Amino acid sequence: MGEDIRKQIENKTLEVDVKPPPSAPWWITILPTLVLIIIFVIFWVFFLQQSQGAGGGRVMQFGKSKARMASEDSRKYTFSDVAGADEEKEEL
Repeated sequence: MGEDIRKQIENKTLEVDVKPPPSAPWWITILPTLVLIIIFVIFWVFFLQQSQGAGGGRVMQFGKSKARMASEDSRKYTFSDVAGADEEKEEL
């Protein structure tokens, strides 16, 4: 058999029929990418849930200020409060 091929090569009559390997369906080729995207989205949602705490109701409170109004009852500082501090008196 090897000599038959050799004779065909020498006579330049050897014919080779090469067929490409069968390709996988299109959905199998994109499946790994889709799986990675889905895993990324699941982790992203999980971390967002963890950052919002157990209640999960803080989603729409990101712009609300936690500042409090000063009441009239709050202590006011006077010169007598900084009795011996000359620099503080100058600043007041």
